[in-house]
Amino acid sequence: MRAPAHLRAAVRLLERCGIDEAVVGDLLEMHEARPSVLRIWREVAGAFLATGIGHLGENKPQAVRRAATAAAAIWLLGYSVTGYSRVDMARSLRVEELSGGWFETDAANGRTRLLPTATFQLRNISTEPLTSVQVNVLFRRGRDREAWSDVFRKAVSRQPLASGMTTGQIVAQSPVGYTGDEATNHLLTNSHFVDTGVAIYARHGSDEWTLLDEFPLPRRIVGQQFGYRAERTAFGSRLR
Repeated sequence: MRAPAHLRAAVRLLERCGIDEAVVGDLLEMHEARPSVLRIWREVAGAFLATGIGHLGENKPQAVRRAATAAAAIWLLGYSVTGYSRVDMARSLRVEELSGGWFETDAANGRTRLLPTATFQLRNISTEPLTSVQVNVLFRRGRDREAWSDVFRKAVSRQPLASGMTTGQIVAQSPVGYTGDEATNHLLTNSHFVDTGVAIYARHGSDEWTLLDEFPLPRRIVGQQFGYRAERTAFGSRLR
């Protein structure tokens, strides 16, 4: 997945201010080993201060600019600590009204195309309203851990999702699927057909992605109305 926004912003700021590449590399390695928004900005501020002090006796105008940049970085660090709070997605959201199957559509030359499709809602199970929540739905074939395809959706934007409330229906349909000349029922039973699983990830703002739920798609055709709901058991989620 793409690097989080706060990490990309920190690297751009360091590079534009002429911080040594070795320092940038050390910060990236440090973040990879132990991701933390607070820690990356603390290290950025420290890098600016160290560079500014080193230039005090060499070039006064440059040292002043460095000091100003360091002060801005420290202000940004303070803002991120006081104005940004990490949200535990696993304890804040619950997947509900889970359903899915294979959506039948027409391909070229009159062929049939089946696209894996999942729908669900998210309930805010925390005591605080939630904003800026995104979901990434991964479709995986068989036991593959690599995604066959993925679908990104904004689940909650600027309008807060109050405690105890649910989002509207979120539909995730893979852009890739199975295509064949056979009838739909024959496609589902074809020996080359591989069952597909769905994994739902969520994150708040630019936080790391958190797995909320995963389940297998049934070999069933779904249309505009999705009627195959998930039955939750002690072993997780499965579709009936």
